[in-house]
Amino acid sequence: MSYRPTTNRATGLCTIPTLVSLLLLAIAFPAYADGAWTNQSPAAGPSARSSHAMAYAGADQVLLFGGDDIYGYSAETWAYDLSANAWRNQAPAAGPSARGFHAIAYIGGDQVLLFGGLHDTGTTGDTWVYDLSTNVWTDKHPAAAPSARAFHAMAYLGGDQVLLFGGWVDGDISGETWVYDLSANTWTDKAPNSAPPHDATTPSHPLVATKSSSLAATPTKARWATPGSMTSARTPGRTGLLPPLRLHGTGMLWPT
Repeated sequence: MSYRPTTNRATGLCTIPTLVSLLLLAIAFPAYADGAWTNQSPAAGPSARSSHAMAYAGADQVLLFGGDDIYGYSAETWAYDLSANAWRNQAPAAGPSARGFHAIAYIGGDQVLLFGGLHDTGTTGDTWVYDLSTNVWTDKHPAAAPSARAFHAMAYLGGDQVLLFGGWVDGDISGETWVYDLSANTWTDKAPNSAPPHDATTPSHPLVATKSSSLAATPTKARWATPGSMTSARTPGRTGLLPPLRLHGTGMLWPT
């Protein structure tokens, strides 16, 4: 049995809350200080795809892994260099299996954490770390970890820690909050007293790292902030165009 989501399934996930979340992220985190998006139009790059994941990888570089293109799920590892406006196919010797709907996040230095995802035989629960300077993926095999899942989200917390929230687990939607510590190679289930709502219609959600915490979250206090406690980062008089709305789009805060 194939676990590739169908077109109808993907369309069903594009709900009003999903679109509102994407708009809020676009408002709160413009690509540049002047608030304008620029189509970089590099000479070459990854094939057109969906369900991939991207993360900041240090300096002015971003890592892309996996996704679903016309050939099926991909296991490609690409790095984008903003200064050179160039994509590079890193082609590491080994790495995670081909997948989509996984999550990756910066975890300090020039390293990126990957967890989970969906491939042709189901969901996976593996934990990988990629080192951009050595072009090496390492399967970390922690003693305990979140259950296999897809459609979850992750964000950098500082130091060498990453936050994971939610996802699609065994046909249901999870509200779990986990933290991964690279130095200890441990996942910890934070089991907060309260967490963002989750339901069976919106498994895909954004989670964005700010310079001090995760958007709408205070994970070190083992509880989540409510939308009412958020403040807008809209810049008065900002001009420029936003990328078109898209399903399962991905992005991250680029530190300045």
